[in-house]
Amino acid sequence: NNGWLLARKQNYTIHKSPQDSLLSSESQFSNYRGFFNLAAIVLIIGNFRLVIENLLHYGLLIHQYPMTYHFDVVIFAGLGALNAFIMITFLIEKLASLKYISPVACKILQTTNLSICLLLPFSLILNINLPAVSGMMLAGWTCITWMKLVSYSLVNAEWRHIYSNGKFAAEQELASTMKDHLVEYPKNLTLQNIYYFILAPTLVYQLNYPKSPKIRWFWLLGKFLQWVFFSLLMLFMVIQYIIPSVHNSVSSIREGRIGHALERVLKLAIPCLFIWLMGFYAYFHLGLNIIAEILRFGDRSFYNDWWNSTTLAEYWRKWNMPVHNWLIRHVYFPVLRQGYSKFTANTVIFFLSAVFHELLISVPLHSFNLWFFFGMMGQLPFIIFSEKFTSGTQYGNLLFWLIFCILGQPIL
Repeated sequence: NNGWLLARKQNYTIHKSPQDSLLSSESQFSNYRGFFNLAAIVLIIGNFRLVIENLLHYGLLIHQYPMTYHFDVVIFAGLGALNAFIMITFLIEKLASLKYISPVACKILQTTNLSICLLLPFSLILNINLPAVSGMMLAGWTCITWMKLVSYSLVNAEWRHIYSNGKFAAEQELASTMKDHLVEYPKNLTLQNIYYFILAPTLVYQLNYPKSPKIRWFWLLGKFLQWVFFSLLMLFMVIQYIIPSVHNSVSSIREGRIGHALERVLKLAIPCLFIWLMGFYAYFHLGLNIIAEILRFGDRSFYNDWWNSTTLAEYWRKWNMPVHNWLIRHVYFPVLRQGYSKFTANTVIFFLSAVFHELLISVPLHSFNLWFFFGMMGQLPFIIFSEKFTSGTQYGNLLFWLIFCILGQPIL
């Protein structure tokens, strides 16, 4: 072939068919790895300069905040209380399965138990001056446990009704993969079963879950070391970057210096974005995969490609799949089954999300200004707008990153 080209000398054909430029929107070319490498280099160099500037200005701040500043042993009392509510939920379901209590009595007891389960730890956080980090940890564990126990009681009530009608009470979809190990109701009502669910990286209860074949110990060690690194790096960035910038912003906001306050917000934007991305990676990818590997929990779909979202609604559907699955199963479809519209169901979901965001942040910080509640509810008009005008477009994705991540988080 090369010999033939050499023989043609100056007149061999170059332009054989229509072609688009590689960077044009019509081109099918998609390998931009070199540009990504360049962007990474620029990002590292630019932020390394900011690291040096910050250290020269403030010095090393992390020694000013010892571990006792962040953590308090009182949270273990809260965990003990949560464990008591887990046991009570299990005992109520066990009694209902044995027909010692009626379905109505079971519902009343579970509602009472779950209400106290949610309110008691938050009252503990309010009445004891816990450090903010400890308060947020206890608030987070409380919400997770409450959501799990709600799912546990609702799902078992459904299976109990099916079982009472003499039908096969187990997930038939998993029969082919679980083979002889498929657990049926009421054999699932054991302490081992409920505590596996409490520890598992999911908020929706099932009698059976798909399992991975074995634990990969070296893989697990690698993920754990990454989790430790990113957790410490986030703590360092909060102390070294976020706290000083927030302190410097207070006087500007109080004095109404809009330009200076806007400069502070933009200065916070990149560190906030880095911390948020590292938090997502540390929790949803590393943390949940570590737990899943230890428990051999097979379904690792903890998130979808939220970074490609073109609307806020798409982002909320994709970034936190455990919560999304819980809301869809236990809120969205039940509201639809009551005859309400999809818009009403979505509004109920956003209202619940807003309430829990406010509880998770405001209660540990002892600051009830409803910023997070209105921040969530205020997204509904943007969701309607983006669904109508930017869904599926590149501009929608740019708008998502700009409004939600660059401006929204540092302002909150």
